[in-house]
Amino acid sequence: MKKPRVDRRSVPDALRRVRPDRKGRVTLGKLARGISSFALRVDESGMITLEPFREVSARQAWRFPVPLTRGEISRALTEAVTGRAASRRTRHG
Repeated sequence: MKKPRVDRRSVPDALRRVRPDRKGRVTLGKLARGISSFALRVDESGMITLEPFREVSARQAWRFPVPLTRGEISRALTEAVTGRAASRRTRHG
């Protein structure tokens, strides 16, 4: 019986082995698509972790407002349910 093929791209935690070239570089290929930089960490055991970053230019930053925290969202929902949000807008507006 044939073993089913697994597409490693569909498995989020799939282990991929890469080999460095003569200068010690590795190629991430499609894994780095849309990524502008990586934060690199090396732990006590020598494990290397790359954390991808997507950065935008200052000119385009207005398109990406600062996201709300969970606390801010929770407070806003509570205020909306209790009716305090509407009264607060009229007081300050």
